Amino acid sequence: HERDTIIRDSIKSFKEEASPHIPETKQVGIHKDAQVLIEKSQANEEELMNIALEEGAEDFKSDAKNYEIFTAVADFEKVKRAVEAKGIKWQDAEVTMIPSSTIKLAGNEAKQLLALIDALEEHDDVQQVYANFDIPDEILEQVASE
Repeated sequence: HERDTIIRDSIKSFKEEASPHIPETKQVGIHKDAQVLIEKSQANEEELMNIALEEGAEDFKSDAKNYEIFTAVADFEKVKRAVEAKGIKWQDAEVTMIPSSTIKLAGNEAKQLLALIDALEEHDDVQQVYANFDIPDEILEQVASE
């Protein structure tokens, strides 16, 4: 219990220092899932979707640059191997925590949250940081260039 209190106090301190104006939020649903990310240049969308769904993928998404395959943890290796067997190279494949909902942030709140996340990631006792924010690419690029 003492370690939990120390960690909780550290996080509270980080929040107060890095982002004092971000309002308190409630806990959100986050579930463990697996994700495979593939650049669009590596595969045909229909073929990749068929491979993924046949092997147990739960969801398939496409954006301007990539395809994303979401699977249950139990099906992750099977889906990844099926993609590899077709000669399709994945960019990233990992078991991760995925939020059930996101919160849109912009402006100062977005910058403050990113500062908080940076501070948490630099802490020696923190192994991984998961979040449910949705920040416009322009702001992410702006903060990265600062």
